[in-house]
Amino acid sequence: LFVEKGMSADHPKDCAEEHKQVAEDAGMSECLHSLSVKAGDSRDALGRGRFFPYSYQEHLIALSILHESWYPKYIYYPSEIGMNCCSDTAISFHYISPSTMYVLEYLLYHLRPHGVQSEVISTNEMNVALKNLRYSINKNGINHFRHLISLVA
Repeated sequence: LFVEKGMSADHPKDCAEEHKQVAEDAGMSECLHSLSVKAGDSRDALGRGRFFPYSYQEHLIALSILHESWYPKYIYYPSEIGMNCCSDTAISFHYISPSTMYVLEYLLYHLRPHGVQSEVISTNEMNVALKNLRYSINKNGINHFRHLISLVA
């Protein structure tokens, strides 16, 4: 709906690119509201949020959230502070610098602590596994074919 109507040539003024908005999330909210998109419950099964207006540090450590007056007024569902603040399947946090994103990518997708078995397989590991699998299939196929010929001969 957003792409088809909100970004079309005859889009509502609330979705205009030139629409000056202090915060992009508030602008997106106004646009979706003008398109009659209904808000839904995006929390996980444990009731933890997935979209956050502060950095992950703020939500985990509560550096300034407790001192902000607007946050408790605007959240629809109550939110905890600390390790239980955020869903394990969180989608977004605000105020994440490009360098922090780079560090998070390393920590999440590349780091393999010694002794911890990971289900994530690197592209290189996958290519090696596929090459070995092809070799195994070819070798077994040739041996099976030779066995069949020996039966006929």
